[in-house]
Amino acid sequence: MPLNIIIADDEYFIRQRIIKIIPREELAIHFIGEAENGIEVLELLNQHPIDLILLDIKMPRMNGIEVAESVYRNYPSTKIILLSGYNDFEYARSAMRFGVMDYLLKPVDASTLTAVLKDTKEKIELLKKQQKQIQKYYHFEKCTFLSNVLNGCQSIEQLTARYPEVSAYDYTLYLGAFIYEENEDFISELAAKIRSHGLDCEYFKELDYAYTIQFFLHKKEERQQLKEVLENDMPKCSSYTFLALGDCIPLKESWLPDYKKNLYALNHRYFNPESKLILTEELTWENRSADLSKVRQTILYYLNSKDPKGLEAYIKDLFQPLEETHDVKYLYLIVTEFFTTYHIHYGGQVEFSHNPAESASQIIDEEYRLSQVKSTILAYGRLCMTESETIPSDLSLSKKIIAYIDKHYSDPELTVTRLANLFQLNPSYMGSVFKKVNNESLLQYITMIRMEASKRLLESNQYKISDIAELVGYTDAFYYSKRFKKMFGYSPKDHLHRKK
Repeated sequence: MPLNIIIADDEYFIRQRIIKIIPREELAIHFIGEAENGIEVLELLNQHPIDLILLDIKMPRMNGIEVAESVYRNYPSTKIILLSGYNDFEYARSAMRFGVMDYLLKPVDASTLTAVLKDTKEKIELLKKQQKQIQKYYHFEKCTFLSNVLNGCQSIEQLTARYPEVSAYDYTLYLGAFIYEENEDFISELAAKIRSHGLDCEYFKELDYAYTIQFFLHKKEERQQLKEVLENDMPKCSSYTFLALGDCIPLKESWLPDYKKNLYALNHRYFNPESKLILTEELTWENRSADLSKVRQTILYYLNSKDPKGLEAYIKDLFQPLEETHDVKYLYLIVTEFFTTYHIHYGGQVEFSHNPAESASQIIDEEYRLSQVKSTILAYGRLCMTESETIPSDLSLSKKIIAYIDKHYSDPELTVTRLANLFQLNPSYMGSVFKKVNNESLLQYITMIRMEASKRLLESNQYKISDIAELVGYTDAFYYSKRFKKMFGYSPKDHLHRKK
């Protein structure tokens, strides 16, 4: 990764010489700017993320030692190499208290500077990696604790004892986020952006494309501030984004009802085809009733008649009221009824990887377009109607996709869109072909391969759970543990105990 540096020296020609002798491409160095005094150094630090400062000791307005102390206290991730024309080791000794990484005498030659920069870059990258691991562990630990409080396994008092900063807040609220495709960088950037506005939060990954961000507020009025940040100061995201902002909950009351309400609200994305932020109190919660026996009877009529056009028209008629009423429960009800019919009456002909409710849930969780849900239901219906062999070209494509996934499942950036780009296909078409051949979606297959691989790694007793999560393509150990438990019925830690 590139190293962002600034050069600080009160002499222009010395700065230019240093810039000239540094092998920027070889060391992947990005010059952010120059400074001729200590005040300018601090101004650059305030405007840009800086990894390293080449800092002269003797400068006007603020000398190098004063700058080093300010950097140490206010920008701890920024490191310093001191430059001086004076062979004064007392300067170097005093600077070491402020995390200065090296000390060079001017005029420094190119080979010495290159060697020191290379060594310093390696140390900075190692520190960044260690810091990232610490942050991941803290994130995993806090998410686990918040989840335990949410589910009643631990109390608010235990939470505030472990995280005293939480006791300063009176309210909490949830923000649901659906980002298509998976984009954890966007969520972490969003959380950082919100924190920069003085609001505390933590995020959880719920599904492959869905997240929950939990906020802690001093007063209810801060919800309006949060809404304005989400409307006006969001990080850029090229994917479809749907956000559902919940209500304020007194910190000491149960969080579970509002948490469930917020997750449920995310399904309203199907009625908002453009990226949008909605407030949960603005949603329609209408529940329609349906004569399920009649629905099943009609589905069977078209399946037994081998009439795909009739089935397609019936699906269109069933979904028409959804676009008018925005009834999420009715959506689940109808999709589940289709898969219940498929399972019961065609389970011997078509192999399903999940029970009806799970199949419906998987399809709804993975998409944000009603048209795609209808296409998937119809594709399974066509599969039930025919006993014809799979087209050889579809089988060949499926084998190539599986071979690629089996080899690259550990890549955290492995997504349906990336696969589609690799095979130069439309994502929806590629997904439908894969599903037709394998009776499961690409996301389901990727998850299954990762989970089976993680089982083998767990059984080797060589890795921590957080390390295993990374080895099988998950950047979030908390989410990995949730997916593992959902698939197998027990946690990764429980799996180790079962094997022992």
